[in-house]
Amino acid sequence: MHHAICMVHGKPGDGQMAGDEREKAWHGPAGTRRCPGLTPPVILCAKGNTGVVQNQDNFSLCFLAGGWTLACCSDGHGFHGQLVATRVVTTVPHFIAHKFADGLEERGVPAALAAAFDSAQKDLEAHSARFGWDCQASGASLIAALYNGSKVYTAHCGDARCFPLPHVEMRQMLRAS
Repeated sequence: MHHAICMVHGKPGDGQMAGDEREKAWHGPAGTRRCPGLTPPVILCAKGNTGVVQNQDNFSLCFLAGGWTLACCSDGHGFHGQLVATRVVTTVPHFIAHKFADGLEERGVPAALAAAFDSAQKDLEAHSARFGWDCQASGASLIAALYNGSKVYTAHCGDARCFPLPHVEMRQMLRAS
């Protein structure tokens, strides 16, 4: 991934019980399981009490060069909701990282987020067709927050929303549930 320093996201898994935590997949230098900064983020992505076997929610946290961080949270639904949620929380950071690698400046962030969502939708449709599952009968809401210091840009689709609170760091308030 261009311009990304470290990324963590939830691994897909089956057979989870209510309250089970999603395992994390780490992508960083030399296989480290550490994010930049002094305080590691706290990430919770536990399976709810629905009758669905898989945890259909997922998340990603991508640290980009220049001090930017992209946090994504997705709530999957439908028969393949876990596949949709996992795909979008990993592809949106990929597309944003490419925009930064191509010289994205702050004034272009809102358009870059919109383009990343559009690209993730097209990728999802192609991916589901390639692997033979119907993404039209499943879906996911998605929230993405791209932040650097006190500057926060958000984008969402579906019923997902982000509510930044004063004096609360973003990584403390984003969670998949």
